[in-house]
Amino acid sequence: SAINGVLAQRLVRRICPDCRQPDTAPDPVLIRCLGIAEEQHQFYCGTGCEKCFQTGYLGRLAIGELLNVNEELSENILARSRTSILHQTAVNAGMIPMLQDGLARVREGVTTLEELRRVLPTRRTEPESLS
Repeated sequence: SAINGVLAQRLVRRICPDCRQPDTAPDPVLIRCLGIAEEQHQFYCGTGCEKCFQTGYLGRLAIGELLNVNEELSENILARSRTSILHQTAVNAGMIPMLQDGLARVREGVTTLEELRRVLPTRRTEPESLS
């Protein structure tokens, strides 16, 4: 009853804007592992330059999710409901999961699939849409 919300976040590296290029061969295993639906989408990566010290990344960006505890979620917490039920209740109440936030940054070309996989090492089973 004392918790209003919970914020979870991870830092992902940003693609260097000076050497950012389309990723011509995104890893299909990585795409499947992240649960991205098989669809045409342009991914980006950094090729490495002097500005980013040949890493392809320059700077960091936070991805996250904010869980607002509403009455329904509070009741489920007090009833010791399963984590999957708590998660679904939060999503139904408007929470954007961290994976979705990260996929939005990949879609914008700000970070890479590999970087998202590095900071979110969980496996997905159902595909997520990038659109």
